[in-house]
Amino acid sequence: MHIVYGDSRDDRTPEIRQLEEIWDWMREVYPDTPRIIAGDYNLAPDHPAWQPLREKGAEPAITAGATTLSQTDGEYANLYDNLWFDEEVLDVTGASIVRFPDLLGMSHEEARDIVSDHASVYITLGDAEPEFVSVAPSQDSTANTRDCIDLNSSSASRLDELPNIGPARAHDIIDGRDWGAVDELVEIDGIGPARMQEIRDSGQLCQ
Repeated sequence: MHIVYGDSRDDRTPEIRQLEEIWDWMREVYPDTPRIIAGDYNLAPDHPAWQPLREKGAEPAITAGATTLSQTDGEYANLYDNLWFDEEVLDVTGASIVRFPDLLGMSHEEARDIVSDHASVYITLGDAEPEFVSVAPSQDSTANTRDCIDLNSSSASRLDELPNIGPARAHDIIDGRDWGAVDELVEIDGIGPARMQEIRDSGQLCQ
């Protein structure tokens, strides 16, 4: 799955909720096959939109860390990539994020240009062992996802963490730099005074 619709998390919510029906369909069509839904959902696994799928018995393999390559080497933002599976059926014994730029000795700029701007995720079943060296999320990288967001320097993926900002508006912010104050965001199509105030009140912006 690749959830790309809309400019905000609210826009993506209906598509995420639709996965509940897909989950049921998979059981109906493949009754004896363990179910896994893999994808880039543009929504973190702790978002309330996932609740209907959780109630069906699905769980995310990755619950900590981040998978989106930032423009700064070694820093990652957003936990949007995941594997949702039926924990009562699959004997999942391991799950992690593969930070391939670190493994391949690449800068994030090079990795984003020729490979992907997302790190891979995986699970292991039973006594299986991965055939590559994975780099588990570190405390430092988790802290990076909580750093304040700067309208004039943060990446599009970081800007997307703000309320009412999706991929399209994140790029509009980048194209409009330099910003003198958050109030100026009303210049962006779709951001009125109320939405701008929600962004200000989120506490996520650098002061």
